[in-house]
Amino acid sequence: MTDKRSLIRTFALAITCTALVALLYTSDEPELPENYKATDENEPDAFVVNGSYLEFDETGNLALQLESHQGVHFPNADQSIVGTPSVKIYQENQVPWVVNASQGQYFQEDRKLILSGDVNITRSNSNDPPLRFSTEELTLYSDTQFITTDKPVKLEDRLGTTEATGMNAWVKERRVELLSKVRGTYAQDPTHAQEPKE
Repeated sequence: MTDKRSLIRTFALAITCTALVALLYTSDEPELPENYKATDENEPDAFVVNGSYLEFDETGNLALQLESHQGVHFPNADQSIVGTPSVKIYQENQVPWVVNASQGQYFQEDRKLILSGDVNITRSNSNDPPLRFSTEELTLYSDTQFITTDKPVKLEDRLGTTEATGMNAWVKERRVELLSKVRGTYAQDPTHAQEPKE
């Protein structure tokens, strides 16, 4: 069983690497940020357009997918800058969490993704309206599926809107902690509304 899982992981990694190499050699180089200044220390070694990066858990199941319209890798910092990233966080038999942002920085060694600019997290449910979080910056640790921010955050669900400063979210446990200045506006849940008395 272990050999089969190892083979699946190896095969998936080979497909991902092949796709990234193909994108690298068939795509035009993306534009770097306006404030970027090239030096020997931060010279990029790879450019990817319309790329997809996959991470798998220890059993070989897809755990995370990062898609971006452009990416630049800096080997000395082992860091990648990605434009308009879209991240899907997968769990077995669960609807994936989807995170979108204007820009991202991915640190391979720490498996840390810093997302900034109009960051939105959505978790859809076929029976209820989507659960949405919005903030200006957050950090996602892909190996533990832990999300954190110290910025103002807004949470919207079927019960109303909650605003706070700072948030921790454990995706695997489906648990969210709002850190401070929590305030909310709630509507009555129509599924629990009482019949009017005569």
